[in-house]
Amino acid sequence: MVSVEGAGASGATAVSLAADRVGGTTFLALGHHRGVASLWLLRSEDPSPQWQRTALVKASHHDWESVKQVSVSSDGRVLLACTEDNIVLFSLPSNGDEPQELHRLHGADSQVSAASVSVLPNGATNSHIVAVAFRSGALEGWAVKVPDALGSVKAGVSWRLPRAGKPGLSDVVVAAAALLSSEVSLATAVLLVAGDAQGTTSLWRLSADGELLSAASPEWEFQPKRLGEPVLSLALHFRWLAAREPDEQALPQWSLAFSSGQEVIALSAESGAELHRGSHAGGIMALSWT
Repeated sequence: MVSVEGAGASGATAVSLAADRVGGTTFLALGHHRGVASLWLLRSEDPSPQWQRTALVKASHHDWESVKQVSVSSDGRVLLACTEDNIVLFSLPSNGDEPQELHRLHGADSQVSAASVSVLPNGATNSHIVAVAFRSGALEGWAVKVPDALGSVKAGVSWRLPRAGKPGLSDVVVAAAALLSSEVSLATAVLLVAGDAQGTTSLWRLSADGELLSAASPEWEFQPKRLGEPVLSLALHFRWLAAREPDEQALPQWSLAFSSGQEVIALSAESGAELHRGSHAGGIMALSWT
């Protein structure tokens, strides 16, 4: 366990929140000064729910670095922490064992503008997929393997989009849903959405193992009426649409929302068609859709 005096009281430099709807647990990842990140959990079934710190990790080699970006999976098993000079991916065992460093990048070229972690469905070769957007404009997918017979976990770069000559990405979200119900069994959907510094939002589809299916170009792009204002925040939402008739089946639906300037825009993830647009004075810095 990393022990850094005052880490808990030094204030947060980055925040990431993820919820396990089935388990009723919410995970909160915080970035701190001195290159430290912490993970906290809140169990909804507790009589008096309180945040409990479950892990403390150090992502930097030097105390002058601060954690600028954090992202945690909804099961609390994978944590990404990014400083000015390091990107480190950690595995966090549920049995209380020490966190394990899975993958690290070091150097100025590794500075991150946005990141997102998603749990992949049971039965896949990989357990998690991590989307990492770099300030250079590149976008990478890091795959976390399912633990082997000895419980060892490995991770590495699964795919990379150089995006040469394109605007840098300001936010990115990756999410998976097993499209199952009592009436219908469909393929697993894994979606990756990214917003750039000019206000364009793009969507790619991934396989159940987190592999990029459309590397050449995104499935669709949505461009605002006026370019130049970055996408500040993205949110993906999955739900089942209730059947209208007794003999019909429920249908899966993905939607997404993003903020840019003073506007919040909701889109269909299937087509990129605009569903709603609203204006808010002062702008929206963060979105969450549950």
